[in-house]
Amino acid sequence: MTLAMHYSERAVVVGLRELDMGEITLFGQSRPHNLAQMLGYMPQDSALLNLLTIVESLQYFAMIYGMDESEIKKRIDFLTGFLDLRKINNVVRTLSGGQKKRVSLAIAMIHNPRILVLDEPCVGLDTLLRQRIWGYLSDLSKNYGVTIIVSTHYLEETKHCDTVGLMRGGRLLEEDNPSSLLRKCKVETMQEAVLHLCRQDEVNLFAEKFESQNVTKLVSSARLSIKASRKNNIHAMCPPRAKSNHAKIIQALNLKWLTRRRRDWRLLFGELICPILLSLIFKNIVGPEPHGVKFGIIHNDPSFNINDPTCNYNNATKCFENVGLCDFLQNFETDKFTWIHVNAYHDGIRLVEKGDLLGIVEFPANFSLHMRNRMLQRNFADNKTIDGSTLPVQMDESNKILSGWARKIIMDKYLMFIENIAAACSFNVSISKPGLQFRAIYGSIELFDVISSFKPGVIMLHVFLFPMGVAVIWMEDRVIGFEGREYIAGVHLSHRIISAIFSQSCIILIQIGIFLGVMYNFYDVEIKGSWVLAVGLIYSCGITGLILGVMIAALCNRMLDLIFILIMLAPGQLFWTGAIWPPEMAPWIVRQVFAFVPITQMIKALRSICTRGWGITNPVVAMGFLPAVGWITVSLIVLVLAERRRYK
Repeated sequence: MTLAMHYSERAVVVGLRELDMGEITLFGQSRPHNLAQMLGYMPQDSALLNLLTIVESLQYFAMIYGMDESEIKKRIDFLTGFLDLRKINNVVRTLSGGQKKRVSLAIAMIHNPRILVLDEPCVGLDTLLRQRIWGYLSDLSKNYGVTIIVSTHYLEETKHCDTVGLMRGGRLLEEDNPSSLLRKCKVETMQEAVLHLCRQDEVNLFAEKFESQNVTKLVSSARLSIKASRKNNIHAMCPPRAKSNHAKIIQALNLKWLTRRRRDWRLLFGELICPILLSLIFKNIVGPEPHGVKFGIIHNDPSFNINDPTCNYNNATKCFENVGLCDFLQNFETDKFTWIHVNAYHDGIRLVEKGDLLGIVEFPANFSLHMRNRMLQRNFADNKTIDGSTLPVQMDESNKILSGWARKIIMDKYLMFIENIAAACSFNVSISKPGLQFRAIYGSIELFDVISSFKPGVIMLHVFLFPMGVAVIWMEDRVIGFEGREYIAGVHLSHRIISAIFSQSCIILIQIGIFLGVMYNFYDVEIKGSWVLAVGLIYSCGITGLILGVMIAALCNRMLDLIFILIMLAPGQLFWTGAIWPPEMAPWIVRQVFAFVPITQMIKALRSICTRGWGITNPVVAMGFLPAVGWITVSLIVLVLAERRRYK
């Protein structure tokens, strides 16, 4: 049986939509459990994956249908020869529109289905090939009892059908055998018949009444029944498959992901190259201390020459012989600061304002003399001595990290300068030290060791965000119609999720190895706790990002919407998760909200494992795994609901 049908009806038959009312039965069942094995679907668009070759596309769907290797080879040889697809190793994206159409038709027929649903199967094909295809379809219908549902704008081709339905404005104008339809309209061609029916519909005085009453009644009681023909033994051509082979479906999906990663440089760059680059960039830009910071020196000592190489080697050990400018400057590492002589205070301020210098240090006149007197007089030093031994420092504070580092270095070197003077004169060195002493229980008190607290957060952010890129691939498949075609073939949400988790798990573990390997072996990242616990926590973070990403993709209808949401999420994670800035500095209500962000607790847990050595028995570490469980569960529920809504 061959008939023509509208898109919405085809969508219901193949399972992409549900009926609002009425009934469709296939072989006596409303929806057979093995419909995917009995049905072959060819959409109007090619709905092919551009990265696969012709033979890979056919093998992919054949595996989904559960066919064995010998059967797959036999069908591929026949279909590629019949449809004139000689270069079967050509990638789909290099094919012409007509070639893609033929590949799409071959996929629909690869498993010898009992029902064929074809949308414009011969568009873009030459006349001889169209005749050959229609001859083959007629043979399938008449001699093997295959039901073929066709949508076509080539009206003369409908003569091959047993039943033709003509629709206009969402209403069925006529449904009959092509020959009967021509006799009824008293015309010789199908084009004339369609024109006659459309004109008759326009002049029908009862059209409005028909639309408002009769059509509603007709649709509400409509039934479409497709039964197997008894002309021939259809099972000889279409061996029944009781149910889907879930293992083969997942295997096919995994092979598709593998092929994608081999041929799509975007995935290779995003999943493997980016982690390496980001690790190197983070450590070499964010991690090291500054070098070559330009600082100005203002002094009134004519004997001092800042460019004199002997200045840095003044190792005087006698009392009060090490109180000069050279003695102060030799405490600085030569690569940290670049000292530039400035003639006057106002010149130095102008250079700072222009951005040529970070700051200026002013050495008062007779600095060495006043410094010696201050060390001798101590608490009894007069104001002149105190002012003459004080170093005014003015800096550009617009870059707080850089200016804070410079302030700490200058302060530390000044205290070292005082200690050296005290030691040379056999004074009690502890007098020159501050009255407070800070010691770290966990971590370090050094200023730039704050980067160590960033690293767990940076690792978690990257591992969380990279898998979310899979959402773009899912959306791309949906936009080109490939996802719908897979669904009709029997690929359900559970198959896609399992395959995504399996294939992405390999990538996540590689990324974890890259991040931890680079940072641990080359940049002194320390993991004091359990490595297994740390890797497990990072892995759960990656899977959470994966499931959350595909959930967002399921809720979006356009690629642009998805990309905007992902772009919005990426920078936001830096600030509301505590990866860079402590969440304790936010208002109480904001902290409570941000605590529910997926990776906030995970970052705290990983930081505790790495720097504190805490185990799973600690509540902070245990709480790090709960968001993964919660967000994965919620995302899966939303995914299922979104899937049901899409195919309703």
